[in-house]
Amino acid sequence: MKSQIDEKYFIEQIQAIKEALGEELIILTHHYQRKEIVDVGDYRGDSFGLSKTAAEDKAARFIVFCGVHFMAESAEIFITASSDRSDSRSRCRMPYG
Repeated sequence: MKSQIDEKYFIEQIQAIKEALGEELIILTHHYQRKEIVDVGDYRGDSFGLSKTAAEDKAARFIVFCGVHFMAESAEIFITASSDRSDSRSRCRMPYG
């Protein structure tokens, strides 16, 4: 029972943050995520398509990628190539070299 209460609380918090940030926040969810995660997302798809969506959304200042680590790295590559919105503090940096 406790996990259901915690889950509801977190979903409410996510929705409040989405409302506060408006179009400055997009949440991308990979199609294999569980329903509760997909339901709070703005876009659902595969890693390549979601990465392109992140790069094309010029209003988004904050991008949450619900997937595996490399997916956020892919999005960052697209974003870096198309604008200056990449944040070097991201924990999802792809190593170059």
